[in-house]
Amino acid sequence: MSLSPELIRSYNTPAPRYTSYPTIPVWENNVSDSNWDILVKKAFQTYGDKEGITLYIHFPFCESLCTYCGCNKRITKNHGVESPYVATLLQEWKQYLLLFDQKPKLAGIHLGGGTPTFFSPAALFEILYTIIHASDVLLDAEFSFEGHPNNTSFEHLQTLAKLGFDRVSYGIQDFDISVQQAIHRIQPFERVRVATLNARTLGYSSINFDLIYGCLTKLKNLSWIPSEK
Repeated sequence: MSLSPELIRSYNTPAPRYTSYPTIPVWENNVSDSNWDILVKKAFQTYGDKEGITLYIHFPFCESLCTYCGCNKRITKNHGVESPYVATLLQEWKQYLLLFDQKPKLAGIHLGGGTPTFFSPAALFEILYTIIHASDVLLDAEFSFEGHPNNTSFEHLQTLAKLGFDRVSYGIQDFDISVQQAIHRIQPFERVRVATLNARTLGYSSINFDLIYGCLTKLKNLSWIPSEK
């Protein structure tokens, strides 16, 4: 894989930090406990039957704080938080199923955070198996997750692949150790390499690297990535 200066410059443009779907101007106003179920039913009846539903599942826990992060997160090394969080997510899913007037068609799942791979493969399997087997998965459904190279194990990737996941986004940010120290996001190059090759071995069709803006990223270090065939 080669990266030319022209290609780098083409992507060096201002962009939103996050993109929301639907965009903020078309969000419903005045959402409350009393009308939440009405809005859910309306959305499902309008889009669920034709397009299917796409789920974003947030996993807020991280073992350390990345200082650039603007997401909802909780910093802890206590993995005992996993079990009650799994139970709460599944309880919320049951509430949605009660509101739907038919079995949902599942168009996609994305796991974000926080750090989804803070959770054990078994915990992720429990959540996702329950959701998938209560739904009709569309043929072109897209399942993806955000992974931290330091704790995305082969077992994580294998468990998610068995459930239909074939896209992973690794938060690399920068290979320069001075930048990593400044943003408190430190992962050795070797861990990034292993996490990427593990995903390739298991057949992931899309492997994304998040790179932070405004840093002297040593892109030449990406030359080891196997090229697409």
